[in-house]
Amino acid sequence: MKPHILLLILCFFASLLAFSDDYDDYATYENENSTHLTRIVTKKYYTQYARWTSPPMVKVCKYAPVSRQEVKEAVEWWEKRGYRFSGVMFGATCLSSSLPGHIIIDIHNQQTFPHNRNDLGTTYTHVRKGTTEIYSASIYLLHAKERVLAHEIGHALGWDHIGKIGHLMNATWSHGGWKDNDLDRKCWLR
Repeated sequence: MKPHILLLILCFFASLLAFSDDYDDYATYENENSTHLTRIVTKKYYTQYARWTSPPMVKVCKYAPVSRQEVKEAVEWWEKRGYRFSGVMFGATCLSSSLPGHIIIDIHNQQTFPHNRNDLGTTYTHVRKGTTEIYSASIYLLHAKERVLAHEIGHALGWDHIGKIGHLMNATWSHGGWKDNDLDRKCWLR
């Protein structure tokens, strides 16, 4: 094999290894008919991938498997860390899964459930193309277990999974907890 081809192959594999040090999983979903990008990112380190430019409204759909108290507690948990919401709307009729300026909370539906059958919750964060601006987020819940809604709101606020045992943003429910290292909004805006 020619030396320059071998060098090219080695550089390619080295770049893959460097990329895998920062990311556990990365998938990008684009809707060609709109100006948004949906990103699902899992990183090993504390990081933001996007942010809201103004406080979002939390819209709880009529059939979402959460109580008013669970929503109130999850929103307050994030407010104590410096995040702001423009309000919470309960019992809403949800005709769209993406509404600008809103975090929509709904039950897993036919569209989301087949792809995330074992997930307690799934969040789709919609980011404007070419920016880090979140313009809407959709949370789909299967079960309202302790911490699940607060964890999913974390994704809706732009947080990735954090691979620390006992951390709220740990990807595995059984390995998660209420630790909030670096989730304070002051740290997030660095």
